[in-house]
Amino acid sequence: MIKDKDIIKRYEDAEEIWLLSRTKKLSAKEKVFDCAVALLSPAPGIVDMVDSVADMGRYVLVVKKDAQFLVRIEREEFAEQDITGQCDGKKFTVGQNRFLKVKNIHG
Repeated sequence: MIKDKDIIKRYEDAEEIWLLSRTKKLSAKEKVFDCAVALLSPAPGIVDMVDSVADMGRYVLVVKKDAQFLVRIEREEFAEQDITGQCDGKKFTVGQNRFLKVKNIHG
């Protein structure tokens, strides 16, 4: 399992590294389905729950001098995506995912 110190070591040149929480940005159909499930059963938020199980990756935001990277960590693999200019403030959206900065582990 990758620990915070391993992430910091991998991105030593980063100015900041943030742990992120991720939620799926629901489509209109998914919102309707989620509301119907909440009304008819004791399982509200079923779409978010299923999405959380489907994507067990850990997400971090790496901020360098001139760039920002969204990094997805699963098992021992790191997948980087350049999101320079898309991350403003504590919350931001990339594709169909919403991210919230949870904890600054470096910088």
